[in-house]
Amino acid sequence: MASIFICRISNAASAAATGISDFQRFRHEIDLYGSGIWDNTSKNAMKVGDVIGFITGPDCEETTFYTMTTVLPLEFRKENNWNTAAYGNTSIGDVNHREVIRLSPLAEVGVKDWKVLRTSLGYSPIYVPRGATRMKGVTLASLSQ
Repeated sequence: MASIFICRISNAASAAATGISDFQRFRHEIDLYGSGIWDNTSKNAMKVGDVIGFITGPDCEETTFYTMTTVLPLEFRKENNWNTAAYGNTSIGDVNHREVIRLSPLAEVGVKDWKVLRTSLGYSPIYVPRGATRMKGVTLASLSQ
């Protein structure tokens, strides 16, 4: 069974500017090629077939979901001039150990409003994840409702 992860792409702090830039590049790759590259969680917890949702917008109004299709070699990070240091306030140290992963849109889930989704899944009405977080007890079927 696929694990479901969630990640907030914050626009609140200037330290997150690189994260926003990376997400814009990711979305551009999706538009051009149908899939895009991202980096795995800090412990490389995502596996092929797992799902990640990205919460975007100043009011968490848009959550889009993607499925992990491929793990690329670590050398890919250096060859493509990816950031090698943590750029958010949710992690520390370098990120060179993180796998580079390819994600494809999960059209059957559609775009969700995070504020509605989180309460329908039993999360607190004020919960917003910090970094990529596994959503315990959440299934793909529950996202599609």
